[in-house]
Amino acid sequence: MKKRAVLILMAAVSILGIAGTASASVWDQLFQQSSAEIYQGHQVGSFDEMQVFWKADDKFASPTFSNFSVSNWQNFTISNTQAYATGTDSTFLLFNLNFNNVNPPSQTEFLYQASLDGQVVQRQILTYAGNSGWTWPEFTGSDEDWHNGGGGDPVPVPEPASIIIFLSGAAALVAGRLRK
Repeated sequence: MKKRAVLILMAAVSILGIAGTASASVWDQLFQQSSAEIYQGHQVGSFDEMQVFWKADDKFASPTFSNFSVSNWQNFTISNTQAYATGTDSTFLLFNLNFNNVNPPSQTEFLYQASLDGQVVQRQILTYAGNSGWTWPEFTGSDEDWHNGGGGDPVPVPEPASIIIFLSGAAALVAGRLRK
């Protein structure tokens, strides 16, 4: 029974490794998030999460976020139209966004949101217009406008104590099952 559980776990890990690998047919762009940026008349400040949501037809590749300049940041691709990244509280971060295009499209648009402890600190509409490059105006609408336009709320991140309790319980269940 133990050998079977180990084999199942190894198969799951290998599948996850394959699913999270970017292919050579992506278009990646370097972006930055900075605490010095201004949103609704105030500096953004620290952030610990970033999210992206598609508004146009183009889609994100998996992984959507990559090459973080600060350690401890991780990508979570939900689908080819939505992803988020979380990490330690940061004031400056370089990262790549990966798109399902080999070449830049003539036009594409998506929503971007940064937050700290589940509170939005910045929202933007990023538009790529071919030779004109990127524009990223501040999103000035209401929360309802944001949601109607395809944006979502920050992803609730469990507190470290909750994670430790969950992992302890899961480990106890696995150990109990392996003993049988």
